[in-house]
Amino acid sequence: MLLTDTGLQSLIEILQTSSSSLQSIKIYLNDCEITDEGLSNLAEALQDCNFLESISLIFRNCNEITDQGLSILSEALKKFTSLRSICLNFGSCRKLSDQSVITLSQILPRFSSLLFIDLDFGL
Repeated sequence: MLLTDTGLQSLIEILQTSSSSLQSIKIYLNDCEITDEGLSNLAEALQDCNFLESISLIFRNCNEITDQGLSILSEALKKFTSLRSICLNFGSCRKLSDQSVITLSQILPRFSSLLFIDLDFGL
């Protein structure tokens, strides 16, 4: 059985209880059935992380995530202009297209403190 939005929601609830002081978030979910709705819920929870400096989100081979979900996540990330490190891995997510890369490339210049970028959309 693969992790779904329901399982991700449990992680989101933990994130929400400590979000006000978090400086770094790392979430690794490979080969899961997370959808755009789950990604949207995560994006909403991130809004309370006021001191975030580093974020790593690994959703490798999560084939239910589409350009729409990544667009919602990108909008949420815009808030974090003091990010120093960003790692987004959506490798082998079959429903993502060039539009996802374009969307991310439009928000990256906002991060004036960024020292490390790792983006993976490969197969």
